Amino acid sequence: MTLAGLLAVCGFADTANTFTYNGTPASTGYNEDVSASFIVSSGNLLVTLSNTTANLTYDKQILTGVLFTYAGAGSATGAVSNPTTTGYNIDDTNGALTSAGSVSANWKTETGDLTGYVTLTNLNNGNHAGSQGIVSTSTNSSGTNNLANHDVFLEGPLQFSISGLGLTSASQITGVEFNFGTAIGTETSVVAGALTPDPEPTPFVLLSAGLIAISWVDRKRFAKP
Repeated sequence: MTLAGLLAVCGFADTANTFTYNGTPASTGYNEDVSASFIVSSGNLLVTLSNTTANLTYDKQILTGVLFTYAGAGSATGAVSNPTTTGYNIDDTNGALTSAGSVSANWKTETGDLTGYVTLTNLNNGNHAGSQGIVSTSTNSSGTNNLANHDVFLEGPLQFSISGLGLTSASQITGVEFNFGTAIGTETSVVAGALTPDPEPTPFVLLSAGLIAISWVDRKRFAKP
């Protein structure tokens, strides 16, 4: 194999397990379009959350948690590194979003919300209910119903890094539920995921590829007569 071919294989070695939900769960009665991507990198779990719900109107359309399972789930909550992003307030009269400045996402992990699942959520973490949940910018231009009671909101996609779950490169996320609204318990049914190539190699993969490249060049140099 050529050096270029070897690097190409290494650069796309990681995979992302992506889960999407598009529908109206019975627990909320409102339409939601959301997604979650999971990547295991150097023992950490990278979770990217998005809310693309069109014409967002009600507090039950706020994405406030994602619950997931894996081998050994429930044994540890891990530690969350939160992203810093722009917060938004919503005007209930016209659905307009205005910047509230830079904020930390302030999410956490729990293991007691649903047996066998780990929950990544903004709820019960020192916020008023629903605050710092994830919304889409597609709000109802005719006005929203009590969304302003729960800002500051965050706009995705947002990536959280969770350490301490005991994951390895072979670990797979096997099931996901999404939580909406201002309380734990408004989850969807388990959503099946699709394993897709991650187009952006992780820093660990890039480092490995670099070391392989150096070793390959050294072997070629010392092999010369």
